[in-house]
Formats: sequence, C-alpha cells, structure tokens
Amino acid sequence: TDGKPEIEASYPAYKTETLALTRKLGVPVLSIALTDAAQTPFLNRLAAETGGTVIAADDALDLLDAYLAILSRIKDRTVVGTGQSPSPGWAALEIDSALAPYVEKASFIASKSASITAQLMGPDGRVVEKGDPGVSLVVTDDPRFAVVTVEQPAGGSWGFRLAGGGAVQARAVLRSRLRVEVIEPGQFQEAGSAMPI
Repeated sequence: TDGKPEIEASYPAYKTETLALTRKLGVPVLSIALTDAAQTPFLNRLAAETGGTVIAADDALDLLDAYLAILSRIKDRTVVGTGQSPSPGWAALEIDSALAPYVEKASFIASKSASITAQLMGPDGRVVEKGDPGVSLVVTDDPRFAVVTVEQPAGGSWGFRLAGGGAVQARAVLRSRLRVEVIEPGQFQEAGSAMPI
C-alpha cells in the first residue's frame, strides 16, 4: 500500500468508520508500506488497533523479506536469513541445534540472477540434491531461483555455495510446531528504564 485511504467520495468520518469496522472483524491487518512515506499514521493506527503490523519495504529488494515476515505471522513458519550474500561465496542459513527437533521441514530458497549457480550444502558439508533422503521438493525450473525442501532437517550450518558474479538473497523457511512471539512496547525505549517484554 501507499498508506493513503483512497475512495471516490471522501468524507470526514471515513477513517473512524474504517477503524471501527476492522476492529469488529477481529482480524489483524498486516500491511506492507511501499516506501517510508507510505507508513502513514492511519496505517500504523490500523495495524495497532487490530493487532497487526506494518512492514516497510523501501524498494523491490525489501519485498521478499516483507512477504516472508507476513508469512511467518500467519502460518507456522519461521524465516531464517536476511540481506544479501555476494557471489562467488557462501550464503549461510543456520538452524539452531536446540530448535531442530521441532522443525518439521525447511525450505531453502535462493533468489538470484540466472548467471549465478547456487548449491544447497548440508551441515555435513555435502551437496543436497533431489533424491537424497529427506528431500521432498527441488525446484530449479526458473534459473533465477533455487528451492530445496528438506523434511526434519538436522541442526547446524546449512547454506548455499554460490558461483558466478552478483548478489543472492538466501532464506530458510522453517515449518515448526514450536511457536514463540515476543511482543515489546515499541520501536524506541528510554535508556536505563525497564522494558516490559
């Protein structure tokens, strides 16, 4: 969204009515604000009053993380990984050994240019391929993406071995029976004062 309510015939009570209606629905409003200017007071209030959130996406590179953040809010998913990794190189995706027993499956995703190759490596240092035990899905039809889903992945250092020039966004989407949500009071906290979590 651009954060601005747009209706054909605007009237003064529109925002108040919209907030009342969304509260009645009892569904959190999860928004992606396209640019800083889109994170308007109205959008923030809409999210706050419905138990939702506003995720900023300043440019196209931020959209992958924004969608994955929303996915993790509405499903039993946790997203591992941030930013970009240079190629050639290594894109690390760590699965904590303490969390691993609760992870039903992990989908390892590399978003890249078609000239970059990305091979998923397991914690044992071997390439993970279609047909390996526990591998339930491998998608390589589109050279701009690599997706490998592993059932009950082991804890440790997973990641993509990258070849070719450019940058790669690598993420692991974990499906887990374990859910934790940390709620904190806001973006800023006064130094030296207690913060309820």
